[in-house]
Amino acid sequence: MTIERKMLKVTDKYTGEIIAEINMDSIEDFRRKIKKARDEQENISNKSFEERIDFFRTLGKLIRRKSREVLEILAREGGIPLKYGRIVLRTITQAMLVIDYYADMIREKDVESFKGRGKIIYEPVGVVGGITPRNAPLFLPSYIMGTSLISGNSVVLKPSTKTPLVALKLREFVKEVDDSIPIEVGILSGIEAAREFVSNPLIDAIVLYGSTTTGKDLLIQFGKYLDSTKTSFYGAVFISGKLKKIVLEMAGNDAGIVMSDVDVEDVAKKIVRGAFTNAGQQCISFKRIIVHEDISDQFIEVLKDEVSKLVVGNPLNENTDIGPIGSETALNIIDFMVKDAEKRGGEKIIEGKREDPFFTPTLIKFDKSLILGKSEEKRPFLWREEAFGPVRSIVEFSTMEEAIKLANDCKYGLRAGVYSGDMDVAMKMARQLEVSSVIINEDPQYFDVSMMFGGVKDSGIGGAEYMVLHLTNKKYVHIA
Repeated sequence: MTIERKMLKVTDKYTGEIIAEINMDSIEDFRRKIKKARDEQENISNKSFEERIDFFRTLGKLIRRKSREVLEILAREGGIPLKYGRIVLRTITQAMLVIDYYADMIREKDVESFKGRGKIIYEPVGVVGGITPRNAPLFLPSYIMGTSLISGNSVVLKPSTKTPLVALKLREFVKEVDDSIPIEVGILSGIEAAREFVSNPLIDAIVLYGSTTTGKDLLIQFGKYLDSTKTSFYGAVFISGKLKKIVLEMAGNDAGIVMSDVDVEDVAKKIVRGAFTNAGQQCISFKRIIVHEDISDQFIEVLKDEVSKLVVGNPLNENTDIGPIGSETALNIIDFMVKDAEKRGGEKIIEGKREDPFFTPTLIKFDKSLILGKSEEKRPFLWREEAFGPVRSIVEFSTMEEAIKLANDCKYGLRAGVYSGDMDVAMKMARQLEVSSVIINEDPQYFDVSMMFGGVKDSGIGGAEYMVLHLTNKKYVHIA
């Protein structure tokens, strides 16, 4: 009997043409990949840290040599301009070359003990299932893969079906360096993958990058799975379902606070990069700009000038800054956000608009009275939800306390930025911001292996952490 497979058509996000047709995995296929990852986990866990480090250094060099091939895939399937793709590629390859930074965190450690000696041993969790979104098709799969493998885990990646080609290429590169490395890529819907990761006893940890709704739904599915394994005997209740580590990295509605004592031109340029890079389709993009009233007019003029220089167009063009939006749903939502903002009293400072598959850069100014003291449903949708496109809001503040209130007036808590010439003021603000990480006077897009990541509020659970610590189990050994 011939089994007819479903085909996934991957499109060029700029031209709309089909650039690849690949087989979709059935749930049976996906289970076989999970089983393979389990069977081969010892191929990585039995390697020494030095062997794992050598593997990644070789892989990083290979990816760097193949950079043009990777950049073209990113541009075509992801709509990611070459300019931004190079930044991502450089960040990843540099991380692979210095991945011993992560390895050192999880090496066996001696700890003080009141009596005798103590040791902490970091052990791999086993098999990691990773789910990643369309907007970062290289960075996030690489991050999950890298932190999983250096920790001694095998990994099963489930990339977005809108951008699966980079993850498949990543696995190809891994196998070229060392065919024994346990990495699998599943091509199926996110709903199917999440349910299988939740219920499959061979999966030990789940890492999800996605919207808050997607993350919460995963927790609901995990609760349903555990509930389905509930039994009772003689009045005692037993739940046999397997507990798993679940790491949720979710949406952000990041604020950038600009104090009055800054170099306006320098900070405005940083804000533009932080707000509009990759067409604003990043969880750590600045989405709410909060600027001191004394410099607001000057700051807005520089923003206008900088945004006017941005080139919207074909991501394969070397000059392009903003490529196409990766989904029609995202276009519809940001289009609604702009209309809702104007309806609620917002003023268009930069006149962007929808031009499928693009949305041109847009900046809307809100009076703080439209936000402070208002209930959730009465605040502009653009302010209270994540705008996954090049549409941003700006509001003026008078005092530091007011700036903190505006920044914290949000259900998300991923990242924030503070720009000030006074480090004492900047640190005081950083301590009061309800987020998991704060950057001070830095380029908003900056990231390296030394930086923790995570979220609080509706952006995550537990705040900033190194992923390798999420993906290992700590064992304490006491020695007399």
